[in-house]
Amino acid sequence: MTSPIWISTGSRVFDLFRFACHGLVIMVWVGFLGAIFPLGDSLAVFRIELTVLLAIFGAIAFVLGRSFIPPVAVITVLVSGLSLWPYAGGTPSVPAADIQMQQHNLLYGNRETDSFLDHIRMTLPDVLTLQEFRDQNAALIPEIVESHPNHHVCLYDTGGVGVFARRLGPVIASGCAENTRMAWLRIDTAAGPVTFVSVHLFWPFPRAQFWQVQLYEAEIAALPRPLVIGGDFNMVPWAASVRRVADVAGGRIPRGMAATYHHKGRWPAFRIDHVIVPEDAAVDVTRIGKLGSDHNGLWARIKLAPMTPPTQSMPPPRRHLLSRLYLSAKPAPVQ
Repeated sequence: MTSPIWISTGSRVFDLFRFACHGLVIMVWVGFLGAIFPLGDSLAVFRIELTVLLAIFGAIAFVLGRSFIPPVAVITVLVSGLSLWPYAGGTPSVPAADIQMQQHNLLYGNRETDSFLDHIRMTLPDVLTLQEFRDQNAALIPEIVESHPNHHVCLYDTGGVGVFARRLGPVIASGCAENTRMAWLRIDTAAGPVTFVSVHLFWPFPRAQFWQVQLYEAEIAALPRPLVIGGDFNMVPWAASVRRVADVAGGRIPRGMAATYHHKGRWPAFRIDHVIVPEDAAVDVTRIGKLGSDHNGLWARIKLAPMTPPTQSMPPPRRHLLSRLYLSAKPAPVQ
């Protein structure tokens, strides 16, 4: 086939190879456009795999002497690699942490809840941010409250989220988000008032994450600072949806590429559970066991910077038309 855009080489095998190379380049670049349209973040999930595959195809094209493909592949691989670099490596150790926090998606069908309870009773994290309270998991709430009496749980028709705390200080305020799976608890800690938030995002496109994040931005912007967020984001940290939540919270995602979710126990594996801390906070994050879930937990040791009052909330961002349509179609939460 010959056209102004595509000139056939006469070899079906090489034409297919060229088509695959061009497709990989397009998919990697589209993966940077998640803030504009939903498919972008869906492709960002596979940025590492697409980048490695493109590097291999580019090397093959170089050996074959096809001069157009290798330069485009090199540029794309470099840009993609640089976008991943801020998340590579581990977090520096924090010797004198103010707060020790565990983030965990419990899994709706968790059959090893006793191991989870034993773990938190032994380790006694200061704060727990938990997701997927429903059915037998909802029965865990009174058990968790025994060791973490300060709490706020929001139960939605799509599953519940909660924040639990111990020893930090009195609760100042708490609440649920009406249109997103989010619970928050503001506590007067020794380092000053801190708002702890538990979130659970939907899966990306073709699911509703793109529209849901716009609602999260408005809800999080209204909360008083500083914010510490733990959640199952169902999205990798370099994708637009996670970065948008971190930006509106005035926070950052600690380094680390260890996968926290393994589909059907092994592969594919993705880093989709995150802790977001204030920009000026020191933090180290360690992946812990699954404790009966299909997600690994995260253990964060956080050292907050001295606070400068007042800690004001951000003005809520203007809602996109698509998010308003999504909002009108969502059922109200059961709290």
